[in-house]
Amino acid sequence: MGNLLRKPSKKSTPKEPVVASNTPTAEAAKVEKVVPVVTAPQVEVVVPVATTTPQVGKVAVQEKSEPVNDTELGSYHLPSKLHKHVIGSGGKIIKEIQTTNNVKIELLADIDKVKITCDGQDEKKIKSAFKQIEETLAQVGWFYESGVWIEKLAYDEIFSKWNKKIEFEAESMKKCFEDSKASYDSGNKEEAKTQSTAGKVHQENMHRYKKECAKEVFDFLNAKFDDYTIDLHGQLVNEALEFVTQRVEKLAGNAKQPLQIITGAGNHSDASGAKIKPAVIKYLNEKSLKFEEINNGTLNVTL
Repeated sequence: MGNLLRKPSKKSTPKEPVVASNTPTAEAAKVEKVVPVVTAPQVEVVVPVATTTPQVGKVAVQEKSEPVNDTELGSYHLPSKLHKHVIGSGGKIIKEIQTTNNVKIELLADIDKVKITCDGQDEKKIKSAFKQIEETLAQVGWFYESGVWIEKLAYDEIFSKWNKKIEFEAESMKKCFEDSKASYDSGNKEEAKTQSTAGKVHQENMHRYKKECAKEVFDFLNAKFDDYTIDLHGQLVNEALEFVTQRVEKLAGNAKQPLQIITGAGNHSDASGAKIKPAVIKYLNEKSLKFEEINNGTLNVTL
């Protein structure tokens, strides 16, 4: 799946850090519609309306920070907008990193840096602490490469693998339907029927691969959670609602705590705004389920 590059963001002015929320990125793809183009009852020929190859999941968005040459031991470039992820809820993450490595961590928002110090400036401890910071930020889609922080989806490889299969089926489907129409127009109805049938097989394969991709992304992102949390990042609306429905039905009547649904805030959606969060809220209202917004991208549902 292709990546859309965005311009690096400007340095932030000093401000108090805020608690992080999960924000993997991307833009939802659309499934092609099909319409019958033959009215004769003895053969059905279907041709896709769209001419572009359908994509699955969301398009990865990459953003690079400005490259910085950090030469001072313990001083690393770290854009201020990422500081909240290092701090964690109630300071939990930064405290754990400091305690584990016996270091002090200062987040300098005005100069986009993090400063790590310890007694004797032990290089091993400092590097270990920074490695933990790298691992923490990788979980929310930011990776440190050659002094530059790059934002990208952690599940890009899954999308890339499945999109190759989906694109093949989509192109094959399109060709079969076009050939079927041409055969029918030339009077070869039997050949048209055979080609149309082959097109439908490719169409079924395309939709099946989309669902399998959605399931693999879902499993990847939710491996660390129990039944009371689901992360819907990287999903299209229909697939997201299927996962929500399955989990609600599984827990209904036996829930020991609220179900936390991570919809994402839709920060990287197109101009029309977030799609999954409004769809999930509509579903919950239709089911008369009580919920509250924990933050801009997370809902707590009482079952």
